[in-house]
Amino acid sequence: TAKVTAHVGATLTLTDEQITLTRVIDPATGADQYMVPDTGKRFVATVFTVKNTASQAGQGDANSNTSVIGSDNQGYSPDFSNVSECTNFNDGSFELGPGESVSGCVVFQLPTGVTVAKVQRSPSSGFSGDFAEWLVP
Repeated sequence: TAKVTAHVGATLTLTDEQITLTRVIDPATGADQYMVPDTGKRFVATVFTVKNTASQAGQGDANSNTSVIGSDNQGYSPDFSNVSECTNFNDGSFELGPGESVSGCVVFQLPTGVTVAKVQRSPSSGFSGDFAEWLVP
């Protein structure tokens, strides 16, 4: 397993992808009046740019490849909600030709009082062995 750690804004290379965590939007706003977080929680959006560095087309699922570690040391999985600040790729998935890139966000629900400490990403849902981690100030 190869673990690479950086800070928000840094580009990390993992298994034929260059991934940049461009920003963390906290709090994020639901895309419409029906998209609201659960009681006692708020939406947090992690905004990524993914570039295919392979010589052939590739695909991925940002939702299944991304998680957040809160200031409470708990792991949080994506919520699949849509927010007004950015789009969730194509419901999390993307397909890229060689050299192509795409930007989008993965949304989480975090309890009030818990901040994002780390954003983690592992291509192929962790099966590749590569692992990226961004520390959030």
